[in-house]
Amino acid sequence: MDTRIYIMAHIASELPDLSGYIPLQVGAASHPPLPYLKDNTGENISDKNYSYCELTGIYWIYKNILCDQVGICHYRRFFAPSDEARPMFLEEIQDLLKRYDIMIPRSISFSNSIYCQFKSIHTSNSLLVCREVIDKMCPDYISAYDFVMGHSVFTGCNMSVTNFEIFRSYCDWLFPILFQVEEIIKPYTLKSAYNQRIIGFLSERLQQVWLMMQPLKIYEANCYMKI
Repeated sequence: MDTRIYIMAHIASELPDLSGYIPLQVGAASHPPLPYLKDNTGENISDKNYSYCELTGIYWIYKNILCDQVGICHYRRFFAPSDEARPMFLEEIQDLLKRYDIMIPRSISFSNSIYCQFKSIHTSNSLLVCREVIDKMCPDYISAYDFVMGHSVFTGCNMSVTNFEIFRSYCDWLFPILFQVEEIIKPYTLKSAYNQRIIGFLSERLQQVWLMMQPLKIYEANCYMKI
């Protein structure tokens, strides 16, 4: 079984030396090179990293890699066993995927709705634009979108592990939506570098929307945060 867990990294870091884990430099088109695999080769959107965050790495995997199972984690966030503060071993991940279709981070609950939480930090306009794009491109997802935005349970980080067919299906749905939203809201015009990361923030919410519409058996895993 060819299982690859890609570690999204934009800075040099001490990364786990574990079988199956592959460091991938995101935003390599506009940052000094790191001694990792890079997201600016082949078909890529590496120059959009300022707004797409780890999604430039996810897009690169989507367009340039083929394997049996694929995982996404971060240079300081990893899926962890329930009772240990460490990254999962490859064998543990493969065993879980014998029983589940996809692994995502354990959800958290906000004190208010996802829509209100997002609006308090960013801008509600981008969520409204996103809704309009979904209504136009895939209207059967609107009810799921409204449900997710109206509730407080949130799954972040754009992390997952699943088989490549499910991963590709998700990317086939996600990126056309994000490209259209980007055209409308023009992230480079936003005032702060933090808010320019708007596409990455939106995608975290959209993962939940997509998952609601899939007949998948989901495993929510603890995450290990490397300090």
